[in-house]
Amino acid sequence: DDRLADNLKAKEDFLKELANTKLEGEPDEQRAAIKALIDRWANLGHVPRKDMERIDAAFKKALDALYSRMGLAKDQVRNIRVKDRLERLATDKDGSRQVEREMRQLQQKLKEKESELFKMENNISFFSSSKKGTNPLLEAAQKNIENLKVEVEELRGKLKIFRQYA
Repeated sequence: DDRLADNLKAKEDFLKELANTKLEGEPDEQRAAIKALIDRWANLGHVPRKDMERIDAAFKKALDALYSRMGLAKDQVRNIRVKDRLERLATDKDGSRQVEREMRQLQQKLKEKESELFKMENNISFFSSSKKGTNPLLEAAQKNIENLKVEVEELRGKLKIFRQYA
C-alpha cells in the first residue's frame, strides 16, 4: 500500500515535470521524446485503484498538450497513440493475442455503432418530414447522429491501423 502511494506521488511529480517539458528537434525526434516519456510513465508503477482514472486522465491531457505543441490534429494524435500501443503490445510475450482480442473488440464496437447509426437515421427520417418550426428533440437526434458518424469514422481508422499490424 505504501508502494502504491509512493508511485502515485512519483506520477504526480512526473505530471508537473511533463507540463514544463519542451519538445525540440524534428517531428520524429519529438515523437521519440514523447515515447520515452510514456515509457518512463509506465515504469513508475501502479497507483491506488481509487486514483487510477484521475491520474491516467491527467497524463493523457498532458500528452495531448505535448502533441498539440507539435501541431498535430486530433486524428493524427489518435493514430499515433494506437500505433504506439500496438508497438508496446508487440514487445509483450502475449502481445499478438492481445492485439487480436482488441481488434475483435473494435470490430464488435464498430458493428454496434454502425447499427445504432442506421437505426437513428432510419427513425429520424420519419420525423424530418414535419418541418413545422424547430423541434428540439429532432435537433438533438441529428446531433447524436453526427456524433455517431464521427465515432464510427474514428473506429474505422483504429481498425485500419490494427489491420496493418495484424
